[in-house]
Amino acid sequence: MAKQKILIIDDEMGSIEAFRAILKDDYEVLFTTSGKEGLKIIAEGDVQLVLLDIIMPEMDGIDVLRKIRGMDSKLTVVMVTATKSIKAAVEAMELGAFDYVAKPFEIKEARLIVQKALQSRALLQELESLRQKLGQRPGPANVDNEPSLPQAVEKLEREMITRALDKTNGAITEAAKKLGLTRSELASKIDALGIKKGRKE
Repeated sequence: MAKQKILIIDDEMGSIEAFRAILKDDYEVLFTTSGKEGLKIIAEGDVQLVLLDIIMPEMDGIDVLRKIRGMDSKLTVVMVTATKSIKAAVEAMELGAFDYVAKPFEIKEARLIVQKALQSRALLQELESLRQKLGQRPGPANVDNEPSLPQAVEKLEREMITRALDKTNGAITEAAKKLGLTRSELASKIDALGIKKGRKE
């Protein structure tokens, strides 16, 4: 299985090397010291996460983030900032950054933020896929009736499975075919979600 790609955009090689040292075993790590070059790499596609420094020459991280949002509104971005520029990190969050890491960062903290960012991205993609299968319009996950991404995904999975079972009068094998799952996969989901099975096969 191919490793997820993380792009580091930071004008300080020391910071890049620190991130590479803690991420290289689990992820494919790309890097550049230029915001403009980073945008070119992103344009080529297949980057799952960007670690973006805020203070850089030529084009700062906030400007790069704005351009990223124009290119790919769903790309997950974590800002990297010195303690003195926390205000800029908050501005970046308002522009859609997932989170920020303050320099000098702790290894455990940086790893955890990267893991959470990628998990959130995966959940958003799963949620969007489920919405498309249900014919729903894309929308924000955190609304009143969807308090968290995991709960939103579970809610939509439950709805999809219930619909499929209704259409097949509770026949698990037939419902599994409609959902593109094996019978055992669907049975596991039904048990995990506590869905009534209806008639047995």
